[in-house]
Amino acid sequence: MMDEKIDLVSQPKKSFWKLSIPIIAFCLFDSIYGIVDMAWVTQINIHASFAVSISIPFVSLIFSFGDSLGRGTNSLISRYIGFGDYESGYNTLIHGIIITNIIWIIILFCAVFAQEIIYSVNPADSYLLAMDYLMPLLTFAYVFMFVNFFSETLQAEGNSRIPTIFIISSNILNIILDPIFIFNLNLGVKGAAYATVLSSLIPFIVFVLMYLLGRTKIPLSRKYFKLRPYILIEICKVALPNFLDEGLWTFTSSFINGILTVTMGPVGPVIYSASNKLKTLLNSPVRGFGRALMSVTGHLFGAHEFDELYEMYKYTLKVSVITTIVVMIAFIFLREYAFSLFSIKGMQTEILWIAILGTVIMISLPFTIVSSKMLDGFGKSMYSLFFIFIKLCVQCGLIYVLNMYHINHCVLIGVTVSEVLSAIIFYAFLRYLFKNFNEKYENEDVVKTFNSDDETESL
Repeated sequence: MMDEKIDLVSQPKKSFWKLSIPIIAFCLFDSIYGIVDMAWVTQINIHASFAVSISIPFVSLIFSFGDSLGRGTNSLISRYIGFGDYESGYNTLIHGIIITNIIWIIILFCAVFAQEIIYSVNPADSYLLAMDYLMPLLTFAYVFMFVNFFSETLQAEGNSRIPTIFIISSNILNIILDPIFIFNLNLGVKGAAYATVLSSLIPFIVFVLMYLLGRTKIPLSRKYFKLRPYILIEICKVALPNFLDEGLWTFTSSFINGILTVTMGPVGPVIYSASNKLKTLLNSPVRGFGRALMSVTGHLFGAHEFDELYEMYKYTLKVSVITTIVVMIAFIFLREYAFSLFSIKGMQTEILWIAILGTVIMISLPFTIVSSKMLDGFGKSMYSLFFIFIKLCVQCGLIYVLNMYHINHCVLIGVTVSEVLSAIIFYAFLRYLFKNFNEKYENEDVVKTFNSDDETESL
């Protein structure tokens, strides 16, 4: 164990940048890896591209278990450390690991049944290829879940540099292995999955060893463990909404893929998948800012520094919007080259509309992402889930109606309107919360402590 205090409160902006720069680098490389991975797959054939495109929402859903549980654990650890109750923070880490192991076992059972159902119900080539891609990833879900989980928990102690270094190394190795496994070994989409599994073992082994050998500020030790239902509930209060958010996105993506398959054929989901890959790349800075803000928010919230919280919210929004505008100006000029990486050519009109309305979407996203991550830091992620549910209902409903009337670009219009609406709702709600924090928590703690026999509960 590294006997060192964790301070993200005294200089929150400095802590924010110290965390955010490595996270942004991680998000950028992770996005580039996703694009390169997809680019290799598109060179196999259209069936392989279609198979991977329809698999991506489900892969994201599985991976989000580790991310979501990591965020829930990160949020509560940060609040405890900000409050000064370090031992409860250490105990929170163990609770998070236990929940993640339980979820992995459930996923493993579900994967076995899902394989049998897919093969018996839909034996079409594209869907069989989808299962070829999915099964190695589902089998090694444990590795992906804990890579994501430990990346989040390390951020709770102010360490985003180590996760970034090793995950970027993993992505670079994946990019190198992809063509070897896909083409040289003639494994096709299975090769892409095997390359992902093999490369992900690097950060997994490193993170596990860091905790087992005591190379972290937050120790992993049985002596700090005491089962606390409150801790389990608080982790799930952040993890469950984040996971359901991903689940809702999976449902929406499947719905949109269905619309696009009918209206455009197999190329529709490929364009949609490519657009999502590019969106992930372009909003990497904003996602990095949001994830860094979540950890800082937890510490400030635990320390009752509500004025500093509001200043950090405004500061992060300002930085995020300015960064997004600069990024989108560059994308508008490079849009056709970007889509050509996915072997999408001869669709200049569609790409132009994606660039135009995509700019509106991207400028709206900081308000949703930053606000959502701040709510995670507060431990109030259920509000975020509710707002995102409203957004996706509006999105699907609008797309469905526009498609009924054969309106061109119905998907793009539906996504744009719903993202703008989401930005307005999130921003208005955060402003409301900040106006009431001092009054609500003036004489209350923001977490339940276990340092004395007289345990009191807040919230």
